[in-house]
Amino acid sequence: MYKTILVHLDQSHALEDRVELAVRLAARFDAHLVGLFTQMPWSVPVYAEIPIGAEVINQAEAALAETADRIVSLFEAHAASAGISHESRVEEGGASQLLIAHGRYSDLIILGQRDPDDDFPPDSGVANAVLLESGRPCLIVPYIGAPESCGERILAAWNGGREAARAFSDAAPFMQEAREVTVFVANPKETVRAEGPLPGADIAVVLSRQGIKAEVNTVTVDDIDVGNEMLSHAFDTDIDLIVMGAYGHSRFRELVLGGATRFLLKHMTVPVLMAH
Repeated sequence: MYKTILVHLDQSHALEDRVELAVRLAARFDAHLVGLFTQMPWSVPVYAEIPIGAEVINQAEAALAETADRIVSLFEAHAASAGISHESRVEEGGASQLLIAHGRYSDLIILGQRDPDDDFPPDSGVANAVLLESGRPCLIVPYIGAPESCGERILAAWNGGREAARAFSDAAPFMQEAREVTVFVANPKETVRAEGPLPGADIAVVLSRQGIKAEVNTVTVDDIDVGNEMLSHAFDTDIDLIVMGAYGHSRFRELVLGGATRFLLKHMTVPVLMAH
């Protein structure tokens, strides 16, 4: 069960929708909600050719404080209005490392999708790093917003792998309350692990023991990739939450995500719960 939820607070246009969803989920799961706003401390540009006066520095630091107060006030107003247990935190430093550190003391981390047209979009590397290094499930909220009914109709991607197993376990609180769960299996013959004559049937049985009634949908993808097929199916069946494993690894100190994971992060139209 999610009893501590962490939501990333930033300056993006999609922040308020993300906070509203986080508040609804905290109320649904009777969880304590932590709002974390991160920002880099102001520093003198290395290319500055003249000394920076104290007045300029004070103004810059005041602007940073004003921004933090505005963002935190928005979060506090929504959380207080819902009457949920909550707290806000403001930290200076890199968003990725701070979210990873704080996120390890939570049951669920809520992040925002990057909007390339936003003046203050989340850094694209933040979700990558938090997904692969926090050890916690991450709920990524599309910048177009989240449906009111997030988690009632779930599409859960299954391939028998470690990441998928982790995602299914981490998404159990959502699945147990969902009206409908569909286990999505793509190209089962191409997977390394044998799924038997009925791919997806074994995990559906496991879910049923947890009181989760799930249907299995097996597809063969020829002309489009798996991520695109998942989004197409989600649109056709009014899915409001996708669950999948986040596939990736660290290579030469660079976080690298798998193709389907990258596609969903870039093109998602509904919230996606990912776990690594």
